[in-house]
Amino acid sequence: MKTTKLNLTFFTIVFAALFLIFSTNNFSNPNGKDWKVPGIAKKIKNPVPSTQLSIKLGKKLYAQSCAICHGESGIGDGAAGKYLGKKVTDLTSKTVTDQEDGVLFYKISKGRAPMPAFKTILKTKQRWAVINYLRTLKSN
Repeated sequence: MKTTKLNLTFFTIVFAALFLIFSTNNFSNPNGKDWKVPGIAKKIKNPVPSTQLSIKLGKKLYAQSCAICHGESGIGDGAAGKYLGKKVTDLTSKTVTDQEDGVLFYKISKGRAPMPAFKTILKTKQRWAVINYLRTLKSN
């Protein structure tokens, strides 16, 4: 019983913190059309092979770090995403899937309000594994 209460309290605090952080940030286009990325990012190749192991790791990391906003299937319907005031990017959209791996890596690493910068949260290979997983998501 204490563990359940502690977990619920922890989740509530984390969710409230995310809500406060995200709701105070103003961001223009969630689909990334005006997200300026250095040209060199387009040329960066994913050094992590897209194997079953890297995709499995990427899926796990996505579930832990991204699904809360982008949703389990990546379409932007996550629980916290509903409170951001803007539509969360659909990671299965052509706008996203047409982007080079290096561009996605740059965006994941740097972040843009309300999305945090994952450079300090996930290691380099972990961010590439998330991209490998994102490439497996299908549009609805």
